[in-house]
Amino acid sequence: HIFLKVDPSCLGALPFEPAFKNAVTAGAKELGIEAHPDAKVYVFPSVAGFVGGDTVAVILAAQMHKSDKVRLAIDIGTNGEIVLGNKKRLICASTAAGPAFEGCRISRGMRAAIGAIDKVRLDADVETDVIGGVPATGICGTGVVDAVAGLLDTGVLDETGRILETKEMKEGTSVKLLERLVKQDKQQAFLLVEGEKAFEKKPLFLTQKDVRELQVAKAAIAAGIKILLKEYGIDESGVDEILLAGAFGNFIHPGNARRIGLIPHMQLSKVRSIGNAALAGSAMALLSRDLRREAESIAVSTGYVEIANSPDFNETFVDAMEFPVK
Repeated sequence: HIFLKVDPSCLGALPFEPAFKNAVTAGAKELGIEAHPDAKVYVFPSVAGFVGGDTVAVILAAQMHKSDKVRLAIDIGTNGEIVLGNKKRLICASTAAGPAFEGCRISRGMRAAIGAIDKVRLDADVETDVIGGVPATGICGTGVVDAVAGLLDTGVLDETGRILETKEMKEGTSVKLLERLVKQDKQQAFLLVEGEKAFEKKPLFLTQKDVRELQVAKAAIAAGIKILLKEYGIDESGVDEILLAGAFGNFIHPGNARRIGLIPHMQLSKVRSIGNAALAGSAMALLSRDLRREAESIAVSTGYVEIANSPDFNETFVDAMEFPVK
């Protein structure tokens, strides 16, 4: 809306309907883009107020509208877009996951840039990978998911999301893990990186509040998936494949996403990262009039489910807050 100089205020109030959902072709020059004087800009059609052209591009890139398999595509961000179905029927939804997956509202959270912990492994102790191989500055979304999955597996975190205290840990727990259980800012926390290994010698903790932020984010996505499955008339066993899209989906560890309950519990061989599918779909449409027409057909034929209006949402969301028991 803003790019095309269309008043976007309709998206900020009920019923959150866009001023237009159709595709738009406009001159690049009149939109202020420096390009060939005759260059055209193609703006993808939208499905609904919170399911825009990027989701249509994901469907196009993954060819979900032509597939015999029932696929579940998840593009995880501040808003999580979810698409379910095959060539017979596609439905979609948007969930307000919040910014935790992008590192925001996490105590030492940051985007996936140099200095960010992007991978965490827990066993007898903690191992971390830092983007750029430098001392850790913070932690990005994939690192938080890894850390929480590891804390669940080692018993440091219970299914309600509570970080246990040392005295509550089961007998036989690694001494090194026990030493990492501390109080930080008057809350229970887990030491991920010691000061001598961190940027500016500032130790890096995962706090109880951080875990709660992740729980809210993953519960929003998980609840959206469950409501879509119910709307489609299938359960998890009816899904042939899960497609993880976007930068976050491309780098997340599928097993850890399943462990925290972000995605349905199914064979990991059925979970596949498809990278920046929105960008891929855009490139496809840029190069083909036929694919632009396909995109427009997808936008019209894909059904939209308003998750927040579902009578099951609140109960489903609360249930999804807990972590799966292994």
